[in-house]
Amino acid sequence: MSRKLAIRLLIILVLCGSIVAGLLMAAPRHTAAQTAPVVGKLAPPFRLQNVKGQDVSLQQYRGRPVLISFFATWCVPCRQELPMISHLYGREGDRFAVLAVDDYGESAGDIAQFASSLHLAFSPLVDPSQSVKREYRTIARPQSFWVDKNGKVRAIDFELDATTVQNRLRQLGV
Repeated sequence: MSRKLAIRLLIILVLCGSIVAGLLMAAPRHTAAQTAPVVGKLAPPFRLQNVKGQDVSLQQYRGRPVLISFFATWCVPCRQELPMISHLYGREGDRFAVLAVDDYGESAGDIAQFASSLHLAFSPLVDPSQSVKREYRTIARPQSFWVDKNGKVRAIDFELDATTVQNRLRQLGV
């Protein structure tokens, strides 16, 4: 092999190696915290404040089914879904918990006003950094995660109706 050909091959190999190394370094690294919740697995824990400034964590509801509902104040389906959930919560709230999480990074004041205008029976949670949204990898609004009394995700839904909510609650033993 001629010396020129050997140098060219060496340059090509170095360039290809650099490209591959760059792609590997830029590839996202998935950890448990970056993986979307999976039905049958434990729901990722979180702690946020509600619009009243009180700390609320998913863990404090262990032993009770939980509906985690991600919403935004401007979301039309959310404006329809949350009052329906609130109505059912008003009837059965001692048997399950609702953690309504703003996933758009809105202010506590805007969320409180939104909740008041809808007469919600629960106090929505504020996620200003959107950390819980990222951890739960929400892809639409509204998006709901049903968590059983042992902390495992049992179902994931979009745009709930009353029948689905009642069926999910029955599946969770409510």
